[in-house]
Amino acid sequence: MPKEKNLSTNELAHLINKGFDGMQSKFDGMQNSMDENFGKVNGRLNDLERAMEEIKLKFAYTAWAIDVEELKLRVETIEKKLKIKSL
Repeated sequence: MPKEKNLSTNELAHLINKGFDGMQSKFDGMQNSMDENFGKVNGRLNDLERAMEEIKLKFAYTAWAIDVEELKLRVETIEKKLKIKSL
């Protein structure tokens, strides 16, 4: 059985402080890693938001274009029934 060593209060405080310093550096490393990863996720979300806006604009244009084509067909049908010459 190993011989027990009596530690002074200062030695014990030093050992505890050393342990806390080691844990703090590990937490700092984890925090930096998390900050970096969240930054990447935030960038990807911004890219997705921009892409969604582009899709919304394209869809809005497509829907508008379909409405215009439908209206053209309806006007042509009315003109034919009324025997009006289109421009």
